[in-house]
Amino acid sequence: MTYALNTTPAFTTLADGMVLVVRFPAASQGGDTLNLNNTGDFPLVKEDSTGIDVPITSSDIIANQLSLVCWNAQNSTWILLTGLTSNP
Repeated sequence: MTYALNTTPAFTTLADGMVLVVRFPAASQGGDTLNLNNTGDFPLVKEDSTGIDVPITSSDIIANQLSLVCWNAQNSTWILLTGLTSNP
């Protein structure tokens, strides 16, 4: 699933390390992406117990959940920082 979300005011440039509070409108399905303000579909990942980024799973986001996400410019990914409903 792609989460297509928009901010107010809108921005069109993603800065490395930027952190946003996001309300996800639907539960994750696994391997989901986030497209913020039409900047492109980028993978949503989480860190596993060794610090490696892995795709989120179907149990990581529940509908209407508030979460922190962080942009990782090096890997072109959004890292899910909080709101996990399962252990990473």
